[in-house]
Amino acid sequence: MIQRHFLYLFLSAIFICCSISMVNAQDTPEKVVEAWLILWDEGKYEDFYKLLAEDTRQRFTERDWFNYWIDVRYPLGKLKSRKFAARKYINQERLLFVYAGSYENKETIIEMCAVIREKDGNWRVWSYYTP
Repeated sequence: MIQRHFLYLFLSAIFICCSISMVNAQDTPEKVVEAWLILWDEGKYEDFYKLLAEDTRQRFTERDWFNYWIDVRYPLGKLKSRKFAARKYINQERLLFVYAGSYENKETIIEMCAVIREKDGNWRVWSYYTP
């Protein structure tokens, strides 16, 4: 009985570690955006900042993105739904994803998230914007 309990704990720990792992070069741009948006919605600014493109991190500090989250995302409240609306190729190295979202404090919102393929082959979030 005790061995089974430890096995469940061990498997749970593995599941948690795998579910929060960093994205890698094999991940599609869609997976990168989805993983980043989860962190964005949860307010895990240290984690979503690490997944930003190098260019973005050079232009903006972690504190800048925290303040951006406070100004843009926090007032929306809890996410109710988010549906993929469109994907547009800016060029071979940049894509723009558009989502229709619904939040606790704003029923309808358009969200745009751009990704860029970096020199190491990884896709990373370059920007997030709500018009």
